Amino acid sequence: MKHSLQRGFTLIELMIVVAIIGILAAVALPAYQDYTVRARVTEGLALAVAAKLAVVENNAASNAFGAEYAGTVAARSVGATACAIPGGCTVAELNLAFTTANSLGVGISQTAGHVSIGYSPVVQPAATNRLVLNVTDNGTALVGTATGSTPATVNLRWDCYAAGVGARLALPVAGAPTLPVRFAPAECR
Repeated sequence: MKHSLQRGFTLIELMIVVAIIGILAAVALPAYQDYTVRARVTEGLALAVAAKLAVVENNAASNAFGAEYAGTVAARSVGATACAIPGGCTVAELNLAFTTANSLGVGISQTAGHVSIGYSPVVQPAATNRLVLNVTDNGTALVGTATGSTPATVNLRWDCYAAGVGARLALPVAGAPTLPVRFAPAECR
């Protein structure tokens, strides 16, 4: 009668498999965490589209850049713009949200029309959570006040900036972006 012995894996083979899985997990987990932060940053850029549209429309109508824009209410990735009435920001409150370093939500600069996005701590800690969208009249700064603006003569150009990114035009980067470059979309690097 023939006896068949069942053989399993040796201890060394099992240790090699566990080591390979451990190395893959050590590499994949940080990459996945960066990926989720980048996805949340992209969500903030999508929320800022309304602010960009307000700037474009108000520039064409010679209104204050933040007129008729109500700010953001709290979302998963972007904090609420600090306003007396949530979702009902005034032009002055939008300007304050732009000029305050660690502000959350979407702010609009009333002097130049730039837009800032202040991400919530889910994305990044307070001192490193700001992305800035600078707008120009094809390289020339826009001019505005709390009550009006001078219309651009050509199409507006939007440039996105993360921390440490140099100016793409002769104008300085406004709004002090603080979001680390590794989390920013390609157009903001």
